[in-house]
Amino acid sequence: MYLNKVKHFFILAIAVFMFACSSGSGPEKVAEKYVSAMINGDIETFMAVVHLTEEEKQQFNMMKGKMSEMLKAAAAAAELAGGVKSIKSTSTNYSGDKKTASVSVKLEFKNGTSDEESVNLISTKDGWKVKL
Repeated sequence: MYLNKVKHFFILAIAVFMFACSSGSGPEKVAEKYVSAMINGDIETFMAVVHLTEEEKQQFNMMKGKMSEMLKAAAAAAELAGGVKSIKSTSTNYSGDKKTASVSVKLEFKNGTSDEESVNLISTKDGWKVKL
């Protein structure tokens, strides 16, 4: 009976670990979401994935209109390239302590051109966030 409970515990622990690893909240997915928000002019998603101190949040909230205009300009530039075909992370480099990461994100446009962005991230208590 005891061995059966131990076996079930380990199966559950492995399942939880696998679910956590595949939940899509790693630095790659956050970097892709950040670039997508920039290209689509989505200020709410942009703000949700960026790491800000309380003071920085207040400053960003005061400048939200300006930030929105900047994102709209990025969206307009993407439209000039025919729109976005795909956004994919291509490589991830972690710091030695795995608390920060740099993710390369490739944007492919519908006109056949592409661009590569480097996104720096930090691991926080709320998950991975973009470090500006």
